[in-house]
Amino acid sequence: MRIRSRFALAAIITGLVFLVFFAGLCIPAIMAGRSNLRNLLLIQPEGRAASRGINTAAIEDFTADEFLISYSINSSQRFVLPHAEFPVTVTATTSAYAQMLGLPLVNGSFFGAQAWKGKLRHAVLNETAAVNIFGNTAVSGSRFRMLNESWIVTGVINDGDEDRGRVYIPSSVQGADAVSLIALMDKSIDEAYIKSRLKTLGILEGDYTFYNFRTIIGLLRDRIIVLVLFLAGLLLLSILASLWKKIIASFNEFLLQKEHRYIREIAKAKPGFIIKPSVYALLFLSAIAAALFLFLRAVSIMLPWQNILFLNSLNWDLFYPYIENLRNLEFASRILFILDTATLAVFIAVLNIYLFGRKTKKTD
Repeated sequence: MRIRSRFALAAIITGLVFLVFFAGLCIPAIMAGRSNLRNLLLIQPEGRAASRGINTAAIEDFTADEFLISYSINSSQRFVLPHAEFPVTVTATTSAYAQMLGLPLVNGSFFGAQAWKGKLRHAVLNETAAVNIFGNTAVSGSRFRMLNESWIVTGVINDGDEDRGRVYIPSSVQGADAVSLIALMDKSIDEAYIKSRLKTLGILEGDYTFYNFRTIIGLLRDRIIVLVLFLAGLLLLSILASLWKKIIASFNEFLLQKEHRYIREIAKAKPGFIIKPSVYALLFLSAIAAALFLFLRAVSIMLPWQNILFLNSLNWDLFYPYIENLRNLEFASRILFILDTATLAVFIAVLNIYLFGRKTKKTD
């Protein structure tokens, strides 16, 4: 084998290792995100609906009668203590916010429904705010000033934000309207039911876009599946050329034997002359059928990908940390897809060199 062929073979193996390496990096993250993600439906206003807002008291009444809905109304404020002030991100929301997003408590408790109804100035800090401001997370019962009012800390949660302090308060105290919502789905409350019931709040499909988080994660996972299907299909197609050569060679051998013997005699004396071309032909047709199936399956998976292209338009700070996590996973899957597609292109090129680039020795 010539040096060029050996190099091409080494490049093929390197390309496969490269492909598996990047897939191995992203698959655990995407699958972990999918398993930890709650069955939430994001309701995002479009056009004129974005400027209307939804009354938070109406949402609270709706939640009491129907199913869990939450929202986040973010603003930048200053957390005031006797000795210092600290900039924080304030999220005005409902008492079900931490429960719906699955944010674990580190200390104390999240403010309750009674605090929301009574417009009590109860606040929940994230770990970053608690440690940066008080020096530790055991701060339940501590008091501070914000928005020119005195507040009491009821608990500390882990929301995953290690860079910024966050404070969660009852939206009833702030009084602003909600814009984007999240709804919690289960076996009895699916996306269709939620869309139907939200009409009582004036939320219509034409004015709002609905994002099913689990569906989006599934689409991100499907990008990896498509890569595997394409790789398998290309591998099958790459061996067709060598199979075709073997079919032609074995068939010519059979025809040569047939010139001197009957088929019955060939079958008894040398059955391989009949079996080999039959087996090669069967493998050839099977490889074509399998490759077509894999490519068609890959295309069918790719069709709904347009449903994840709108993630870039979402505010990453909305419903932290879920929107940010989804955006990060979408970015990782896109980079993986680009890198692995490039790897597949190189793989095809070097495989072509390996199969067809060898020169036959000239005979005298």
